[in-house]
Amino acid sequence: MQEGRLIKAILGHSKGGSTVLLYASKFKEVNMIINASGRLDLRTGLDKLFNKDFLDKIEAGPLILKNSLGNVFHVTREDLMQRLSTDVVAAVQTIPKEIRVLSVHGSEDELVDVENAIQCDSLIANHTLQII
Repeated sequence: MQEGRLIKAILGHSKGGSTVLLYASKFKEVNMIINASGRLDLRTGLDKLFNKDFLDKIEAGPLILKNSLGNVFHVTREDLMQRLSTDVVAAVQTIPKEIRVLSVHGSEDELVDVENAIQCDSLIANHTLQII
């Protein structure tokens, strides 16, 4: 936008899906949001990423996360606390009806349960749900 480009929509997948929903709740200049497999409760799923004792381990230093592409991420205590304190459910309820939201989710997603998309459908005023 700062470069004079017209942004018609933003799309985010997984954590990015949660991020675009949060964006729509704070900023009103983009009127179309596409949430692909976003998670509403950012506290869930962490044990799958880091093991069940991740809260104890983070006290000793950053957690190391390697994704399927081989990229390595260092998750700090500050990063983790910010994630745990972010209330996406409360935020999505403030998305104005002028912003159209499309949620696309796989019915057999093993990392982010499809219930997240179904819940979006009940919380967001101008929402379309597509379960694949």
